Amino acid sequence: MWYCETIGRLKLSLDYALAILPALLLTCGCVPNAAQPSPADTAGHPSLTASLQPSPTATTMLSPSPTPTTAPPLPTTTPYVNTWGYPIITDNRGHLMVRIPAGTFVMGLTGEQAQEFCRPEWASCNPQGWPQIQEASPSHEVTLAHDYWMDVYEVTNAQYLGCENAGVCRPPGDAWIFGPDEVYYGNPAYNNYPVLAVSWTDAAVFCQEWRGGRLPTEAEWEYAARGTDGRLRPWGDAELTLSLANYLPNEDDDDWPGLDGPVPVGSFPDGVSPFGLYDMVGNAYEWVADRYVQYIEESCVDPVASEGSERIPCRVERGGSYLYWSMEATAVIRGSARQDFQLADTGIRCVRDVSP
Repeated sequence: MWYCETIGRLKLSLDYALAILPALLLTCGCVPNAAQPSPADTAGHPSLTASLQPSPTATTMLSPSPTPTTAPPLPTTTPYVNTWGYPIITDNRGHLMVRIPAGTFVMGLTGEQAQEFCRPEWASCNPQGWPQIQEASPSHEVTLAHDYWMDVYEVTNAQYLGCENAGVCRPPGDAWIFGPDEVYYGNPAYNNYPVLAVSWTDAAVFCQEWRGGRLPTEAEWEYAARGTDGRLRPWGDAELTLSLANYLPNEDDDDWPGLDGPVPVGSFPDGVSPFGLYDMVGNAYEWVADRYVQYIEESCVDPVASEGSERIPCRVERGGSYLYWSMEATAVIRGSARQDFQLADTGIRCVRDVSP
């Protein structure tokens, strides 16, 4: 049995503790087309809600919305190529994006990889008994049939503030930081840090209404993070350290011995993905388009989990954060939460479809 829990990965916030709800059994589907917010998903955001139309084929399917007329197009100038050989371009909102090529990869954890999560000192460890491992299994082949543009960096406070000042986005909630400053968002000292405490709906509004793009599907996100060779972390087989990602390094220490909170985006040049994306692991969790559903062991083309409960609408978030340990700091482990929660360590990365 597989469940999407509103307290998915035990968020350490009062709002989360007060919002525990019964777990809900969901189903899985492989469907074409990228998931977009439905009217029920976007309450409180009339500009985005107005652009959405119900699917003509299924009442539970989330249909793509048209590109907003106010959204900036991608520049038509020829992109340059990054160190890894992939085209890079800056969109008209100033976000650097890399073109991710279409391809096929194995998504999720294989049985052998699941066993690797058991540490040697855990003699009785059974991978099937760990929810994080169960939720990332079974592995299955996924084909992404089309190229897409993806943000090289997580969206920053300064970039999100531009959307808020334009009256499109609402302010984020409170982020958890451990430095001397009490104010994170709106503090110029943190302009180049990832925006945090945005809900899934906030993220969808930012990517779609402000950027003219969308949130990545879960498959697009994982493919961009790990490529095609089955690696568990973006940089490959090197041991996870604080020189590669911002995470909580000691599961047994309650003093939060990491890097004292989020760090500026792009701080780990040795931790990039095979396509040249920064911070795909650690620093901030990132929302993706999909509802939280069980993986199934079958091949899919352009899958997205766009069906699920309207009563308890859970969404997936990926990559781990500065508040979470090494198990979450991978390209395969999945988090989940209610889409209206402004989680203290969760941010945004957008994608845009490649024009024909």
